[in-house]
Amino acid sequence: MMSVCWLCVEVGKAMTRFLRNFESSIDASREIAAALREFWGQQDIQTPVIHDLELCVVELANNVYEHGYQEKDGKLIEVGCRVAAKQIEVTINHEGLSLDSDVMNEMLSAPLQELDLDDPLSWATSGRGFYILNALMDDVSVSESNGVTSFRLTKHLSSLP
Repeated sequence: MMSVCWLCVEVGKAMTRFLRNFESSIDASREIAAALREFWGQQDIQTPVIHDLELCVVELANNVYEHGYQEKDGKLIEVGCRVAAKQIEVTINHEGLSLDSDVMNEMLSAPLQELDLDDPLSWATSGRGFYILNALMDDVSVSESNGVTSFRLTKHLSSLP
């Protein structure tokens, strides 16, 4: 079982942390993004970096809801963030169906499907999330332990306050 909800910001130290539990739902990705956006804003992280992180978190949270929990509401999604050593690390943990790291690596390396104006099926938004993660993050990984799937997104920063 995952940990209980808490939020901790270590002011004036080299590292700050965020950890909070959310319930899976169609709206969870927006709730997660809003909470993290507020946290990142308190860290004086540049707006373009926040936008990249937010897009990736929304993509991943939507995948957890859709694929991990098969669109079941009320399931636990644990979200963590650590700002330290010129990087931001976001973790999203869930107890739903896991994603094999080899499968994820294959999806991360797949090219973006080109849109064909004559083929409306190519316009679908599904299937672009891992391409976005790979393009905007410096590292993306997944692991599974004791029934908990853990996604880790890492973004290196050129400068932190």
